[in-house]
Amino acid sequence: MLSFEQKLENYASLIAEVGANIQKDQTLFISASIETVELVRKVADKAYSLGARQVIVDWADEELVKLRYEKAPAESFSDFPEWKVMEREKLAEGGAAFVSVVSQSPDLLKGIEPSRIANAQKAAGKALSNYRKMLQADRFSWSVVAAPSKAWAAKMFPELEETEQVPALWEAIFSAVRADVADPVAAWKELDKTLNEKADYLNKKAYATLQYRAPGTNLTIDLPKGHIWCGGGSVNVD
Repeated sequence: MLSFEQKLENYASLIAEVGANIQKDQTLFISASIETVELVRKVADKAYSLGARQVIVDWADEELVKLRYEKAPAESFSDFPEWKVMEREKLAEGGAAFVSVVSQSPDLLKGIEPSRIANAQKAAGKALSNYRKMLQADRFSWSVVAAPSKAWAAKMFPELEETEQVPALWEAIFSAVRADVADPVAAWKELDKTLNEKADYLNKKAYATLQYRAPGTNLTIDLPKGHIWCGGGSVNVD
């Protein structure tokens, strides 16, 4: 049985080698919460070992995020920093890889005026539209990964003692991403191969309808003509 430290090392290797697919002299840009610092440091270490030229980390603090939504002027939520747009677009155009570490509490913005959230999302969407188009077109390597925060772990495992919640969420994540096996990179590549084989099978079948029937379930889903099944990862234009 692997120790927590071994699983964390495995996870970092997966993120750098498989998720971001870091190449020699490539820049890695990581977006993450300060609660995930241990994982981020290990990912940076793995990236440099793979030949990364630089690792840039954009840190976020949930308490500061919440304070802004609670106390900043309402009109400020229609703004998005131009320098952030320029940073992402410049890095993307230069072939950087991007990793987003998701750990935000599901209830972080509970009770916040909905218009503030909507305006912030609208401003970010408009400002980052070009960057997101490049992302969706796989113009660069990118990956979204998960790491526990105390609030998220408490939401997932309310029946556990507080000291047990974060470890429990870590174990769930390790299991989901195959970080709890001896060779997680090989395991993930095998899973990716299987997912792509299943996607190819479904694409050849070109089903018009999916039906799910079980005790208490009778669901029919009509699929659009020309739909495409995708599995696992994707390949960037390079």
